[in-house]
Amino acid sequence: AVVPFRVSGISGTENLATLREGMVDLLYTQLTGDAGLRALDPRSVLPAWHAATTGDEDLPPDRAVKLAQQLGAGRLLLGTVIGTGGTLRITASLLSVPGGKQVLEATVSGPFDSLPSLVEQLAIQLLSRSAGELEGRVAVLAGTPLPAVEQYLAGMRVARTGRLLDAIPHFDSALAMDSGFA
Repeated sequence: AVVPFRVSGISGTENLATLREGMVDLLYTQLTGDAGLRALDPRSVLPAWHAATTGDEDLPPDRAVKLAQQLGAGRLLLGTVIGTGGTLRITASLLSVPGGKQVLEATVSGPFDSLPSLVEQLAIQLLSRSAGELEGRVAVLAGTPLPAVEQYLAGMRVARTGRLLDAIPHFDSALAMDSGFA
């Protein structure tokens, strides 16, 4: 379950408040494949979030975990967007449900006008780390288009079960999407 992000700071003339709930939608579009993490539909998450809060308040992590559990989620994604000038820093923490233990964290930063790219990089970090990729490999994957990363991670998931021949089509597809991937 991706819940509304905490938002603070300024970003020139840009209104960061729209990113509070906007991050739910943006990450949903990035985390809908078969690469590991899949986000719940914002049409389920946001009404439940609004019912549990009053106005623009944030739920404490323990209450957010309970909300995610009620929605049937296996994990909860909490995040923060901080804007300074024309730069954004987006941090996301993946927590286990139930329990609320932090599983992993991902951070990206860059210019506000690169928001779509920053969200894709964040999704790649989350997917790669949740798939058990080594930190050095996560950095390499962050510069690769998301569809190619998804195919690569699907291939790795299959390869780790010992079905190497079944993994090859996924790797071929990743290379076809980004020939510089290797």
